[in-house]
Amino acid sequence: MKNIGIDDAIIDAWVGTKNDMNQKVKNSNFNWCAFLFGGFYYIYRKMYLIGIVLIIIEIVLGLFKGTLATLLGIALWVVSGFVFYPLYINHIKATLLKNQHMNPIQVAQMKGGVNPTGLAIAISCAVVIVIVVNFVIGMLAVVYIGGTLQEFNDRMNGKGDSDRDYNYNYNYDYDDYDWNQLMKEYEIDFENDYNWDI
Repeated sequence: MKNIGIDDAIIDAWVGTKNDMNQKVKNSNFNWCAFLFGGFYYIYRKMYLIGIVLIIIEIVLGLFKGTLATLLGIALWVVSGFVFYPLYINHIKATLLKNQHMNPIQVAQMKGGVNPTGLAIAISCAVVIVIVVNFVIGMLAVVYIGGTLQEFNDRMNGKGDSDRDYNYNYNYDYDDYDWNQLMKEYEIDFENDYNWDI
């Protein structure tokens, strides 16, 4: 990437002076909002791709239970807090580079700031995804548990696989069957093919 200089005026125009965010971008090493809110804060600050990736990772980790998943989630939050400002500076540089034909201050005023609407959309999508995924997992669990309980019930009642209710028709009248025709079809010759020692 071409080296793009960012001075204080550009950062002030990009971030604004509210809550001293411009000073934090210039001087801080850790962002508490990125730590607490993860990918959602990245989207709020218009770093959409990074935010979406972080949210997906957070959702996937949330599906797993146990110590390892918890530790990975905490590690992700901590890393997210530490890398926010370097990534934010790189985001500013990349945007200025794409719009280098324009005045940097104008680019900062147009492309900088925050996106509350994007944040609301991201939260809504994440909630829907979590609900759908949990619903699917719940349905699969119900089907699996239902099958397991049926098998357990059968075993408790002394039923094996051979005792299950199959719909066979045992009411066939063998007296009406043409045994001679059967022997012709399968070329069975009882008199010559078998020794009948009676």
